[in-house]
Amino acid sequence: NLFTFKHTSFYAHPEFVIGSGNLGKKIFNNFFPKSNFFEVPSFDVSWINESKDAIDRYIVYVDDALDMGGNEKFTHRENSYYMCMNLDKFYSNLRVFFDKIEKIYKTKVIIASSGKYIHKNNKKFGLRKIIYGETNELIKNSLFIVGHESSAMFQAAISDKSILILDDETFTPLRKECITKMAIFLDIEIISMQNLEENRIIDYFE
Repeated sequence: NLFTFKHTSFYAHPEFVIGSGNLGKKIFNNFFPKSNFFEVPSFDVSWINESKDAIDRYIVYVDDALDMGGNEKFTHRENSYYMCMNLDKFYSNLRVFFDKIEKIYKTKVIIASSGKYIHKNNKKFGLRKIIYGETNELIKNSLFIVGHESSAMFQAAISDKSILILDDETFTPLRKECITKMAIFLDIEIISMQNLEENRIIDYFE
């Protein structure tokens, strides 16, 4: 059992374990008290802040793959059934929001997707470009990022990029709770896609 593993030599212990951050070290030390802990930078983010020539020329929307699932057979964290009450309405609201911020900041929105869900086309995003598997690099060279609760927002914090967290009328209470937790963690305000006044969006970054 776990107690025997942690406190005796009955089971073989690894020479070392590899992890990231203070929390990772705490967790690994709890389960592998006899092993050395080797800390490495997180694989989820990029710590290299090199900028390309095209820096600050676009806005990044972090795609949360909200379309995944769609019925009760999938777990709630992977499933639009539990996260959004009306996907068509959500994307309609999102397109209106994109049009607004592109007009205000005179730059294009690019959709950054991890690739865990492949969109059939880009019509739902108003024909905006979708780029898969390059989210961290896109964020590092962006004007600012827009999203809901994706862990990619940690990259924006590391790269010192402004973050706009969006809520929407179509989101379920569970989705709203997740967004609220992300906003609290990052200590930033949530803006609703139903609150589209130009001065409201501009003032968000003041």
